[in-house]
Amino acid sequence: MALDLAGIRSFVRTHLELTDTELTNTVLDRFIADGAERIEAYSRTWSFRAVTYPFSTAIGIASYNVGGNVYERWTGISKTVLDVTDVRGPRHSLKPVDHRQARDLFSASTTQTGTPTMWSRFGEDLFLWPTPATVEVMTLSGYRAADDLIGAGSIPDLPNEFHELLCWWALSRGYAQQDDTELADFYRTEFEAQLRRRASRYVAGNAAQPLQVGSGAAGSAGTFRYAGGPVLDWE
Repeated sequence: MALDLAGIRSFVRTHLELTDTELTNTVLDRFIADGAERIEAYSRTWSFRAVTYPFSTAIGIASYNVGGNVYERWTGISKTVLDVTDVRGPRHSLKPVDHRQARDLFSASTTQTGTPTMWSRFGEDLFLWPTPATVEVMTLSGYRAADDLIGAGSIPDLPNEFHELLCWWALSRGYAQQDDTELADFYRTEFEAQLRRRASRYVAGNAAQPLQVGSGAAGSAGTFRYAGGPVLDWE
C-alpha cells in the first residue's frame, strides 16, 4: 500500500506516542529522508530508476548537460541522470570512452566535427566525439536520480513496498532520540533485513554491462570494445 509523507508522519508519531510538537515535521522529515537516502545508496542500478531519453544534438556543440537541475539540463533530458549506460544514434550505438583519452585524441585530430561515434561523461555533461556536424537524434539510457520528497502530499519516489521501510527507519531514529536503544536497534535491524529482501527483485540482472575494457594503448579508441552493435557506418 502506498504511503504519502503525511501518512508516514502519522504512523511514526502514533507508534512513538508523540505529538507534532514533541516530534516536529522538521525533525521527523529528516529521519524519513535519511531512510530514503539509505535505500538509494543500496544500489545505483535500481530497475525502477532506469530511463531512456531521446535528445537532439546541436551543430558544433560537444557537451550536453544530463546531470544538472531542470534549468541546466539539455532539452529532452527530463530528470537528472546519475549513470549513463548507453548512447545510441540513428544508425548505431556510440562507443563509451574515457573522457581524458577522447579529449586528447580529438584535440590532436584535424577533423573536429562529424558524425559522433563515441561518448564520454565528465561531471554533469555527456560529451559526443567528434563534435556533431549535423543535427541528429540521440537516445540516452541510464539511471536517474530520485525525486525529492517535499510537501505534505508527497509520495516517496519508490515502489510501494519500500514505503514501509521509511517508517521502520524513522522509528529507529525516533526511538534513539527517546533513548530507547533496544527498540532503536530492533527497527534498524528490521529496516536492513527487509531492504535486502525487497531489493532483490529490483537489482537482479542489472550487473551485466556491454562495456569491455581491453589493453589497448592509452589514448587509442581501440582501448574499448563495445558489444552494443556497429559503431561505424561501414561495420
